[in-house]
Amino acid sequence: MEKKRTILVAEDDGDDAFIFQNACTFLRLEHKVLFVKDGQEAIDYLKGKPPYADRKSHPSPDLLVVDLKMPRVDGFDLLKWVRATPELKELPVIVFSGSEYGGDKERATKLGATGYFVKPGWGDSMLEIVRQISSTWLQAAK
Repeated sequence: MEKKRTILVAEDDGDDAFIFQNACTFLRLEHKVLFVKDGQEAIDYLKGKPPYADRKSHPSPDLLVVDLKMPRVDGFDLLKWVRATPELKELPVIVFSGSEYGGDKERATKLGATGYFVKPGWGDSMLEIVRQISSTWLQAAK
């Protein structure tokens, strides 16, 4: 039996989180998809700090998906923190941002992002991106 993978999504926009979750549901992904509202909550989750201390309900993720523009700790700082944390340096991190600015993609890549996708909104493009994120990076994490 294949282990159920966990995707942690750091997304401050409720509409974008809803669309991502619906794409996962529509695609019938078997993965557990969990959401946090910003980079600081993602750090707390990854550290296992309360309320994320119970790893049965809040398992360590196999993939981290981050928005860039978030309050408190943005996606760039979260990516920097993940890559500086020895036990997380191999964790695949996908940037999923509304920014089409090439400088953001270049900066995220230099900081160690595994991939970069621009949010397309709802529709076939969103489904294809979620399918790619799921199949490519989670298969590699086996």
